Amino acid sequence: MLANPNAMGVEMQVLIEHFRAPEFWILSVCLAMVLNVAANYVTRVLDRTFSVGSTWLRSMSMRSRDKRAARAKLMTDWINAHENGIGLALSEAHFIILVGLIFVIAFVLGVLVALSLNPRTVPIANQIVIVLFMSVFGILGLAAMTSGTEILDVIRAHPKGLLGLHPSRVLLTPPKE
Repeated sequence: MLANPNAMGVEMQVLIEHFRAPEFWILSVCLAMVLNVAANYVTRVLDRTFSVGSTWLRSMSMRSRDKRAARAKLMTDWINAHENGIGLALSEAHFIILVGLIFVIAFVLGVLVALSLNPRTVPIANQIVIVLFMSVFGILGLAAMTSGTEILDVIRAHPKGLLGLHPSRVLLTPPKE
């Protein structure tokens, strides 16, 4: 409760009177124009500064794209080398994704446990250590799920695809003699 209930009303009236003054609006417009011009110059400087970073990032993404293509070719060659390569790759991808999911669930549960600890019995610093330790599980889980998804993408793009794994996906064309 306020000691003086009218004190808030008086402060609000003073603020409204301040907003009604033309000096306030003139100063606001001038400040907005100065900020607009300054932001234009700062944006140009930042664009020039970070263009080097974007070139570096673009070269990194091109290298990673080349590495992904090389890994996809290796996986495709492995699938072609084995009679049931598609089935093996599919089961491996699902296994890796499930392991990653288990790690992510362990991370979430660990963080929830760490946050639910009583700060009087377990100091905040120890809770932070627990959360940081559990974040390792989260990162490993996300990396595993990404790897499994990459394998699934290679399987989907493979010429054989998922043919023959399910009766509804069998080709109806007769074999070549």
